Amino acid sequence: MGLFNRYLKEGPGVEKDAPKKKGIFLFFEIYFRKFFKLLKAGLYYMFESLPFLIIGVLFFGPLISRCWGIEEAIAGIADNNSAMVMFVFIACGLLNLFGSGPAAAGYAYVTRCFVRGEHTWVWSDGWDKIKENFKNAILLIVLDFVIIFAAVYGIYFYGAFAADAPAAIQKFFGVSRGIVTVSFLLYTMMHIFLYQIMVTYECGFKNLLKNSFIMMMAKLPMCLLLTAVTSALFILLFVYFGKLGIFVYAILGISLTRFPLEFYAARVIEKNIKRVEKRMQKSVDEGAEE
Repeated sequence: MGLFNRYLKEGPGVEKDAPKKKGIFLFFEIYFRKFFKLLKAGLYYMFESLPFLIIGVLFFGPLISRCWGIEEAIAGIADNNSAMVMFVFIACGLLNLFGSGPAAAGYAYVTRCFVRGEHTWVWSDGWDKIKENFKNAILLIVLDFVIIFAAVYGIYFYGAFAADAPAAIQKFFGVSRGIVTVSFLLYTMMHIFLYQIMVTYECGFKNLLKNSFIMMMAKLPMCLLLTAVTSALFILLFVYFGKLGIFVYAILGISLTRFPLEFYAARVIEKNIKRVEKRMQKSVDEGAEE
């Protein structure tokens, strides 16, 4: 992958004493500097996710449309061909919030390199990470399918049967529905960190879920904000462009709705690694003094 490194022309780089941008300023600096590479990475991500998208549409489309009754809402977006738009909307929504197994691992690694300022080949390096993390990524996508099915059906079940139940049972169903909804939201937000941890640390599947949950809870307010903002951007793309939303999302939308999540997770993990390294170095220094 470094075959042509000797032929790369160095740019002006960053001045040694130039202050490093932080937070949202760093995000926009990376976004505009790597804009076309982000578009390329997003297109690869969409292409590699096609098997997941097809399965997601076939499996979850009828379930979600029946349980949540969103046909009418989607029909207002497209005026006609509402079923097609609904299925595409569901598939892209799953891709945006949950990732797509192995393909999401490749995308997470490429965007992590962008955030850290490390060189990467979008296609070849991403493909290497897909192969390296294939087992954990497949286990995760299977778990996603099971949990999404259980959560959607559970929310529908408690809501549908509460209407005709006695008052005491209605209260129980209401509380149960709330617990399922909150648990599902927390699991969804774990995906902000899941793939970044997967491509950064060597850990088993159990520890992957555990560490993602811990990080998500530690950064809960920001995770809620990012999930709300990126979900709103995603919905606006389909509301504004209708049937063309899938093409706009494939070309531009992934960089607007998925990259912010990857950026935030990569920065949190990078800071965590630096804190651990400082503690280890401090312990070594103290041991040397003794």
